[in-house]
Amino acid sequence: MVETYQEIVERFQKKYDQLQLASFNSFDQLEEGVELCYQCLQHLKRKVLLDGFQNEIEEIHFFKTQKTRPESYLYYLYKVRAYQLLLPQLDVDEQQQFLKKELRKINKFYAKHRELIYYMHRNRTDMDEYYFTRIEKRAYVKLKENRYRDRDFSTPYDMLWARIKTTQLYASFIEVECQHLKLQSNHSYIQRVKGKELKWTASKTALIELTYALYSNGAINHGKEDLKSIAVILEKVFHINLGNFYKTYAEMKARKGNRTRFLQDLVTDLQEKMKEDDAF
Repeated sequence: MVETYQEIVERFQKKYDQLQLASFNSFDQLEEGVELCYQCLQHLKRKVLLDGFQNEIEEIHFFKTQKTRPESYLYYLYKVRAYQLLLPQLDVDEQQQFLKKELRKINKFYAKHRELIYYMHRNRTDMDEYYFTRIEKRAYVKLKENRYRDRDFSTPYDMLWARIKTTQLYASFIEVECQHLKLQSNHSYIQRVKGKELKWTASKTALIELTYALYSNGAINHGKEDLKSIAVILEKVFHINLGNFYKTYAEMKARKGNRTRFLQDLVTDLQEKMKEDDAF
C-alpha cells in the first residue's frame, strides 16, 4: 500500500516527538533530528517527482502545510546548533548581549516578511495559487531566494513560510533561554535551595503537570507569577531541563481518560499516608 503525503508527515512527526529534541542535551541528538528531517524531505521529494498531485488543491495543501513541517524543523535544528556553538560560555553579560542580538534578528525578520505572516495568520486562500503552486506567476514572484530553489520541489513562497515557522520556534526557544539567563544572574533564585541538592526523580511530564497546576491555581505569588517564571524556577530548584513544556502540555490535553495522572497520584498517596498515620 502506497503511503499518502499526510501519512509520511505524520510518521515523521511521531518519530520527531519521540526524540525529545526540546531538551537538546547533546549535539548527537540534534544531528539525529537533522537526519530525520532530511530523510523525510527526501522521501517526500521522491514521491512528488514520481506521483505528483491529483489536482491543484492537493498541491497547495502539500506545499502550504505538509512539506513545511519537516522543513521548518530542519531549519530550526540548524539554528539551535548554531546558537549552541556561538553562545559565549562564561561571561553572563556577553550571553545577555548575544541573546539581545538574536531577538533583534528575529524582530527584523518578522518585519521584513509581515505581509506573508499576516496572510497566513488570517487564514487567507486568495493568493494560494500564486504562493503555493509550482506554476510561476511572474507578477507575484519577488523573492531573491527563488533563483536558488528547486523548482520541482518548491513554490515561490513555501520555503519562506517554512523559515517563518522556523523563526517562531526559535523565538520560543530564545525566550526560554532568556529566562534561564535571567535566573542565573539573580542569586536570590539560585540560593533558594541551600546545602542539599534537590533532584526531581519523577518524569518531566509529571513536573510540567504540577507546574501548570500551580499556575492555574494561582498558588505562587498570589497568582501574579507567569507560567514561564514558575517553570524556570522549578527547573533550577530541581536541577532539570523541562524542554518545550508548552508542547508537553498540549500532549497532556490530548490524553484519553485521566489527563492529570500525576496530580491524582499525589492525592491518592497523601490520603493513604494520612490513613497510615491515623492507624497509629
